[in-house]
Amino acid sequence: MTDVAECLDEPARERFARRLWFRWPEAFDGPQGMNRFEEILKPYLTGPCGVSVVVNRATYAGRLNLADAWSIRASRELLDKLTALVGRDGWYLVYGPRNDIRDEETFSWR
Repeated sequence: MTDVAECLDEPARERFARRLWFRWPEAFDGPQGMNRFEEILKPYLTGPCGVSVVVNRATYAGRLNLADAWSIRASRELLDKLTALVGRDGWYLVYGPRNDIRDEETFSWR
């Protein structure tokens, strides 16, 4: 199955992506991992695409919608970096208006 993120050209993807869901890798647990995540996102901040993180561990699980200051441009370069980090199944983009994220689910990651 072809992914929408791969079909859209760069300007369309950056314009219509409303939320990036990212599966937090165990290697990022702890303060050093958060610093590394920030370094990866920093060049792409100030975009229209919100970022949410999903964590699934044996002893805890959760979802976190990051503040608007963490909104990104969903560029091919960033998506390639995330793919190298967590694999293609470690993130996905949600497209459409960014007025309500409550109905965005991550059932496939539970």
